[in-house]
Amino acid sequence: MSSVSEVSRRLLTYTSNIIHTFTDKCSQITSQSLLNTYLHSLNYDDAVNFGRDFFGEGNFRAIGIDGSMESDEVLGVLIFYVNASGFQVSFTVGDEISFNWSTLSRNDYLSLSTAIPLWREDVGELNSESADDSFYIERTSSGILFSAMTMTELYIAYRASLMDDAKIIFLDRPLSTSMPVMRRDVRRLLSYPDFPLLHLVDGLTHSDIVLAMMYGPSLWPLPKRDVYLKYVAYKFLLEHGETSPQTLARELELDEEQLKSLRISFKRWNERNNGELFLSLEPYFIPNLERRAFWDRIESLLQVMRNRLFESSETHPLRVGDKWLSSLELNAVNLFLLYKLVKECLERRILLIGIAKDTNSSEFTRAVLPYLSERDGASLPLPFRNDRVYLTISSARMNREAPWRTLSYDAVFTTLNYVNGRFKAARGAVPPERHFIRGYYQLRTITTEDGEVRYRSPVFLYDRPIYPPFDNAEIIPLTVEIRNKSREINAFLERGENKVDNLVLYILSLTDVGDVFEEMGHNRLLYLADKDVKRYVKLMKGTLKGVVSSSMNPTIIRERFYIIARRFRELRSLTERSRRR
Repeated sequence: MSSVSEVSRRLLTYTSNIIHTFTDKCSQITSQSLLNTYLHSLNYDDAVNFGRDFFGEGNFRAIGIDGSMESDEVLGVLIFYVNASGFQVSFTVGDEISFNWSTLSRNDYLSLSTAIPLWREDVGELNSESADDSFYIERTSSGILFSAMTMTELYIAYRASLMDDAKIIFLDRPLSTSMPVMRRDVRRLLSYPDFPLLHLVDGLTHSDIVLAMMYGPSLWPLPKRDVYLKYVAYKFLLEHGETSPQTLARELELDEEQLKSLRISFKRWNERNNGELFLSLEPYFIPNLERRAFWDRIESLLQVMRNRLFESSETHPLRVGDKWLSSLELNAVNLFLLYKLVKECLERRILLIGIAKDTNSSEFTRAVLPYLSERDGASLPLPFRNDRVYLTISSARMNREAPWRTLSYDAVFTTLNYVNGRFKAARGAVPPERHFIRGYYQLRTITTEDGEVRYRSPVFLYDRPIYPPFDNAEIIPLTVEIRNKSREINAFLERGENKVDNLVLYILSLTDVGDVFEEMGHNRLLYLADKDVKRYVKLMKGTLKGVVSSSMNPTIIRERFYIIARRFRELRSLTERSRRR
């Protein structure tokens, strides 16, 4: 066995090696880096002027929402605690945009919490996988817990969007990466012919979930490429009713090969959905017009789930008959909630901003910057593959004054690589574009009297929905290789200075008013919401654990299954503690 001193010497050598590699990478970034071309400083006058156009003039409310979660186990029962709350502050739009921080407060109307008990042995019934694996049990439990917390945050955010004077909503999560995860879970859920969620609302069908996943409440246009073509065609059929194949081909500008492929897709799709989508496919396409009301049934589902999780105490929130709702089903509800939230914000012109602090995203250095530097005929070294690390080091090396932001780009770039002069699908598929826009930002630098920068706040990521009236002018066509086939997508990529993103940077800088170290460069509303929910969920955990324990003890004593109710390690730990006394 090596001595400690020998291990120490080797560790010192290894550490010196990686430090040398790191400094070598840093040296590739110069103060005159081309990256400066793709960074924007705050344009104060334009932000105020556009703020008047976007919000209108008057007094409004900004709201920050965050959630927290904890789990515990008592006598073989897992307990999930979730809580979310919103903090609000008034702001005025006129000759300038100003926040009145004396009005900062926690809004009880924007607060939700729940606690869900579940027998550890029942975790195996929440999915088709084996429950014998403790890793699986922990993973499934974490999935339920995180999905429930997400639902709590989204319900509050939607409630906030209905307030008459609400004009800004901050969420402590990236919207553009939350939605693909939810859609992935819905696709997994739809691989099952039946699942408990369908039995919560009369008339809710498998095909309703399919259509709701793709269309939502008529939010975004779908591209006509590949798998999305059938959804574009079916939406046309729902709107127009019985249609001949020739008419459909003419209206959607399909060639013979595409129409033939569409017929096959329709047939398979209808079979997978128990014949719920079409009444007939020959000689005319005759859709089942009952499917037009799919979103009405989704609305009923959202109401039922809200009552189950946050209002009713008559039934277990996850129990449907003799089955359990899984995290896949909770995330289906979350997806539909997110759709509703975005729709409300677009219609009422509410600035919805998601913030990610410790992101490991790499699309800016993997796809956006390589494309831009090649387009502009320049060479831009990209020694770091993590966007946040690259931008943090670059801002210091270039001595960039805060606040600044990167140019904004379509969230579809998260699924792309730019290699050898062309875009390629990173994972074999490209989701619909023009849903969300992303960008990185840094809000604060602290300098000495001599002007030397002593501290830079962290680089964070923000995202927001695309606002068509202001963003459509910056949609550009891009050719992407998807499974060895070239496809054209129409994605957002900022040219010049986007007015919405300049306003976002201004709003973010106005909410960076913290004096404590961990709040600098962050957001006052989200910071306070975070502190509040963590405090509250710990209070819940300390109080409600006793409720479960006292409820179970009489049964345990009567049935004498104390040994079964506690795991061996827990019993051993209790025994060892009693001996030490």
